[in-house]
Amino acid sequence: MIIETTIRDVQQSERGGKTWYTAKIDPTPVSINGTMKTVQEVTSQQHELGEQMRRYRDSGERVAAEVVYKERQGRDRIFENWYFEGARAIGPGSGPPPAAPRNANGYDQPKPAKDDQAWRIALSVGAKLALETLPLLPPEERRDPEAQWQIALFWASRIYNTPAPAEPTPPAATVASPAGYGDPGPIEPAIDDIAPW
Repeated sequence: MIIETTIRDVQQSERGGKTWYTAKIDPTPVSINGTMKTVQEVTSQQHELGEQMRRYRDSGERVAAEVVYKERQGRDRIFENWYFEGARAIGPGSGPPPAAPRNANGYDQPKPAKDDQAWRIALSVGAKLALETLPLLPPEERRDPEAQWQIALFWASRIYNTPAPAEPTPPAATVASPAGYGDPGPIEPAIDDIAPW
């Protein structure tokens, strides 16, 4: 199939003793057997195609890319793969991408992989927040599992993709109650706060 898109990022990596070229592209909706899917990255093992991806990334041109969709059954899920078969320029795009760290061959440096466990933690927090926000939904949507799932995914994605602050935030000052629960009770002023008489 042919898709019209722009190549934004191209990485070269070694997996299973093979060299892979992976291009991140503008999200492009396509129909596969009547089901809508979104292509966000394409891969190839061919060096010439990796170089072609890199050239179009550098030019920023909009391209008509030929891609092949294949599914592979994993242990617990189906992997959707989009293979890059080549492209041709079809017009100017938004210009080359901003400068990014590149390796000696001119490919983008891989970004640190976020592990599956971090995603599952974010998803569990997202599910909890989805339940807590159910009262805010219209009554007819509160029992709709798909609506709840979309809210859970929204929060999970937001949490998972939010970068850590550059400077750690200092913890807020807290005062424990004498009994350890509930109202902290009266707060005694510090010695330095007492005005001399």
